[in-house]
Amino acid sequence: MEKRDAGAVARLHAETITNGFLRKLGRRFLRQLYLGVAADPGSWVCVAERNGAVLGFLAYSQDVSAMYRRVLRARWWRLGLASLPRSLNLLLIKEILDTLRYPAKQAAQALPPAEILSVAVDSKARGSGLGRRLVERAVAHAKGEGQPQLKVLAGARLEAANRFYVACGFEKAAELIQHGEVLNVYIKSTA
Repeated sequence: MEKRDAGAVARLHAETITNGFLRKLGRRFLRQLYLGVAADPGSWVCVAERNGAVLGFLAYSQDVSAMYRRVLRARWWRLGLASLPRSLNLLLIKEILDTLRYPAKQAAQALPPAEILSVAVDSKARGSGLGRRLVERAVAHAKGEGQPQLKVLAGARLEAANRFYVACGFEKAAELIQHGEVLNVYIKSTA
């Protein structure tokens, strides 16, 4: 992802990942977040474009816990400002704190550190195989880094997302509770 793509990635996230907590913090926050993930040495954001328009993206990190620390250390003030005034809501503060506890939750279940953080495809490109190609690229990237497994989380109520990850070869390995919702944890071998 190039810096110029960050706004389109934030828009696509906000329009397609409608049940997630991050969307509640707004597009300005999402833009700053994806800029931080893209700048992180252990993470990347892959963007699929056609004629200069972003049709899809996938965000990946080889170690979510380390990425959280590095991105927060480097961009805390940008993320904070971009989240205002939404982040002043007491319910959102609770969700922010729960998000910051996520690395400990995954470590307690001995889950692999490499993770697909988010994947989204514009409605105009759905059904074209773009989402699957983005996931395949993430699996290949993780393998190239020596990661034996890759995980992804999907809300248990999100039937289409759960079917998608199973169709991409992921197997359900665990469940986590995040923001009061059950999340299915899927794992795929990179071998």
